[in-house]
Amino acid sequence: MGLQNIRRYYEQPVIDYATDNGIEIRVDNQNVPTGDASDEFLVTRLNFGTMTEPSLCGAYENIRGSFIIEFFTPKGIGPSRAQKVMEELFCEMMKLTKRPADRTYGVLGTLGPITGPVFTALDDRPYFFAAMSMPIQAEYTA
Repeated sequence: MGLQNIRRYYEQPVIDYATDNGIEIRVDNQNVPTGDASDEFLVTRLNFGTMTEPSLCGAYENIRGSFIIEFFTPKGIGPSRAQKVMEELFCEMMKLTKRPADRTYGVLGTLGPITGPVFTALDDRPYFFAAMSMPIQAEYTA
């Protein structure tokens, strides 16, 4: 099934972007390093949903889920930083929809419609928050 490869397929463009732009990245089940409100960071989450489709000859694999990217930046500096980062990440994710495409990590995946980015000044935290989400569909071949 290759769930770890599928996760990597969608997370890697975000990790590469964060590395290239000096932004801390936090992925699922990673210990949160110490930081304060002067730090900015990205969070990614991948939730799997429907895994098979029924057919006349039995079920076949059709892996679907949702991919979420969240960006936290200090409050009080305006929305421009969050808007810039989310616009650039949007473009990085759109590269996954270009066809024809080669398999990466054994995965050929695509995105559904991207929702967001949504921007929120968090009331109980010293961060300005931005998020976008997108349905994913992937096929894995070992």
